[in-house]
Amino acid sequence: MLLDLKILCLTVKRVLERKGVNQAGEATMQEFMGGKVERR
Repeated sequence: MLLDLKILCLTVKRVLERKGVNQAGEATMQEFMGGKVERR
């Protein structure tokens, strides 16, 4: 429970600082289109 609270606090802090939430050179991130999944 304590670890969860720590992760939540660090996440909120990072978002409020606007650090690491934008793609370099862009105002926002690109739309996520999924990844290639190889099926066997």
